[in-house]
Amino acid sequence: MLADHVTGDEARELEKEADRIEVTVTYAAMEEEIDAAMAIREEHRAECQPMMADTGAAMEQVLELAAEARFDALRISVDELQGAFEVVGYPPVDALGLTEEGMDVIFKASMHLVGDEEDRLTRSRQLLIALPEYVAAGRYCDAWLLRYSAYRMTVHPEESNPFMFGLVTLAFEAWGEKNKLEMESLFEALGVDPVKLAPGDPEHRLASVKELVSDAESRKRVERFFEARPEFRAMAEKEVWELDSQACALLEREDVGCILPSPDEVVQWVEELMERTHSFRESARSRLERDEVLGEVLAAEAQEVFIEVVREMTEALYTPERVAQLIEDLKAYRRTLQAAGEEEAARRAKGALILTAVGMRPADSAFMAGTCHSAMRRRMRALAEERASAEGWG
Repeated sequence: MLADHVTGDEARELEKEADRIEVTVTYAAMEEEIDAAMAIREEHRAECQPMMADTGAAMEQVLELAAEARFDALRISVDELQGAFEVVGYPPVDALGLTEEGMDVIFKASMHLVGDEEDRLTRSRQLLIALPEYVAAGRYCDAWLLRYSAYRMTVHPEESNPFMFGLVTLAFEAWGEKNKLEMESLFEALGVDPVKLAPGDPEHRLASVKELVSDAESRKRVERFFEARPEFRAMAEKEVWELDSQACALLEREDVGCILPSPDEVVQWVEELMERTHSFRESARSRLERDEVLGEVLAAEAQEVFIEVVREMTEALYTPERVAQLIEDLKAYRRTLQAAGEEEAARRAKGALILTAVGMRPADSAFMAGTCHSAMRRRMRALAEERASAEGWG
């Protein structure tokens, strides 16, 4: 009756409060029954220990438990999960599913969605109210999961608990399916086969991406699609950042020289760097002669010049023709890594290939700038070694 005379937000809050009161009353009425069920559950501890010691088995069982109709009232909606991702960030996803970072985001989302102290207490009691049913059915391991999750909600709220993680995982599956259907509707409108964009051969995916944005009208449709769904844009930006970061990690390998700019391409930029840092080097030499420590400001300024030269080199070097050469080099390097069983490095090379071939501007690519940075450092190190050898430094 009250809800009919207040605003929407106030009505929802009243409904939430009514649910809390109902749970509190039900829990109070069942307290003795719940205690008795917990005592019986304790007698079957040994049966549940193997499951509780196996994280994978426990998670598989809790997903089945959380999916049961008995817990529909606790279900997390796609919209609620979307709201949590807007707060904690979006999970990166690769061809094989959630990455380690993605699992961490799911954990953070579960912590966000468990709510405040009152919400946690209510959720905990809802799990305990279900406990006698599962004990009576002889489902003692499920009863253990319910009791353990309820305990962690109230006693260790800063840590995840199996049941809440299971609810969020189920919501994530529904959220992913919803996003997939929306993307497929876009592909259908553009006349692009979604199968071509499925995880697999990167060259085929890249050709399809280029087809997707091959004309002005298609690009406008894509832009309108992302404008209407800011969460898709956020996820796309996150995926690009993740690919770029992983691609840059590839540059730490010693065998990466085959995809770096050649010494001939680097030489003029090393000379440019030497010219621009002449005053810094003179100042450094003078300080060292006076047994002074090099100042942090001097080092920072020299580093800034180095970065500036690398940025200019990246923009000047990577013409469309040179980018095409980098793509071929990356394909060959990836095949070499795969043949050697270097799966992690091959995956990073695949990410670099996708970012480079899809038409990312060199100025916006940390990976392309990284190749220039690595090539310059290698060339400068080689010059220093040549000079040391010529002057008899060893």
